[in-house]
Amino acid sequence: MSTTGAFDEAVKGVQGVVHTASNVSFSPDPNAVIVPTVAGMMTLLQSASMESSIKGFVYTSSGIAAADFDLPLSVDTSTWNEAHIKEAWSVTSPPFPDGHGGAVYGASKTEAEKALWKYVKEENPHFRVNSILPDQTFGEVLSTGGSLSTGNWIRMVHKGEDDFVKHLRPAWYVNVKDVARLHVAALLSKSITNERIYACAAPFTWNQVLDVLRRLYPSRQLAEDIEGAKLSVLGYPTKRGEQLLQNTFGREGWSSLEETVAENVKDLA
Repeated sequence: MSTTGAFDEAVKGVQGVVHTASNVSFSPDPNAVIVPTVAGMMTLLQSASMESSIKGFVYTSSGIAAADFDLPLSVDTSTWNEAHIKEAWSVTSPPFPDGHGGAVYGASKTEAEKALWKYVKEENPHFRVNSILPDQTFGEVLSTGGSLSTGNWIRMVHKGEDDFVKHLRPAWYVNVKDVARLHVAALLSKSITNERIYACAAPFTWNQVLDVLRRLYPSRQLAEDIEGAKLSVLGYPTKRGEQLLQNTFGREGWSSLEETVAENVKDLA
């Protein structure tokens, strides 16, 4: 993906490009993750810039590209997770500290999106460019093959495998369908140009998820509430994303947590 010209043939004749791929290995080695992540995005962007038929380019970034989840902060469209970049590059060879892979992943999303906007500013491509920044994404699972990423977390809790959620950082949820809708809007709408659009519905706790599961499956034995569960201290700007869901798709707003949890596990017994 990072070889120059790798996407030249793939983009011929197309009108829109959506870059969703990313390295989610959580390797602690910044050179193994950050460098190819940035290069892969740039390779596709450069190939797109040479194809005159392209009208829109959308990059799937992440809420973690804006800020470290642990720090209280009001996030806006100019906010970047500089903390993870610094932390990721502070150790570049073994032994890596515990949890370093998380900082490396955060830095990879941050550096890739920063490179995107640097290119847009300097090269002024002929097409519209937008980025979508989702936080923890849940909802309907269309394929259970391979890694489900965050799509598997609620399903694991539903099955009684809940120990891992006790170690997750507080976050916001978003329904995968809302994330998809925002990608479509950002790709097709001529009025959306050079925007960072946050796909973040609301802060949540895993106790809220457990509460929904208990209501949906009253006979199932589920885990006890997590002691000391806290809501995210980050403040994401959600109005623009909500506005697009309403105006473009006729939605009332973000999908609720209850709807999202129900969709995530509806195919399970």
